[in-house]
Amino acid sequence: MSTLSLALRRFSIRTRMNGAIVIVLGLFALVAVTAAFGGRTLSALNQEFMTNGIQELRDIGEVRSALGDVRRHEKDMVIDYESPDRVQAHRVLWTQAIERAKASLTAMGGGEADAGNEHAQAAIKSLAAYGTASTRVLEQIQSGAYDNARIADKMLARAKEHVTEVEKRVAQLQQLIDAKVGETRARFEQTMTLTFWSFGGVMLLVAVVVVPTTLLNSISITGPIRRARDVANAIAQ
Repeated sequence: MSTLSLALRRFSIRTRMNGAIVIVLGLFALVAVTAAFGGRTLSALNQEFMTNGIQELRDIGEVRSALGDVRRHEKDMVIDYESPDRVQAHRVLWTQAIERAKASLTAMGGGEADAGNEHAQAAIKSLAAYGTASTRVLEQIQSGAYDNARIADKMLARAKEHVTEVEKRVAQLQQLIDAKVGETRARFEQTMTLTFWSFGGVMLLVAVVVVPTTLLNSISITGPIRRARDVANAIAQ
């Protein structure tokens, strides 16, 4: 330490103080850069989740809700097979539910080609096939062509297979979305941990550099003054 103290004395006090200020400012700038980098990365992950993840969760929720309505209105048409007016009212709602499901699946099937787009597009095709296969049967139900609800429901069996396929695709989409959300959460936590340790490391570096440097600078300034005082006291005595 004495060697370093002697080396510091080669510079004027002003130069040493200015150098200490520059070092401290540089270290604080490093702290700021570390915090800004971590914050920017976390913000990007949060933005990605808010714009993509939440929208996909909303879309998949809307698809599930619409498919539930499709099933319900289909069942209502079979139950009310003896009332053409009620069948017609249920059919309008049934058609609207199909369109809602198609719209949400279309939104999920856009963008770059990936497994999610493949499932969404396949679900749209199956949903269209379901609508086509159901139309003729529903027209016959509305016209009272079937003697009872059991026969009407049996005639819809083949069309229902397409809805089952849609539901399978939607379940696969849900798995992909859950995986993406889990991946984003893991990246967020990893970035948080990395930022924490980086910030801690920079603060440790600040302490390791600033404290010894300040002490050495203080000794290099006060040491000669103390010795001069001791010499003056000795002469006075």
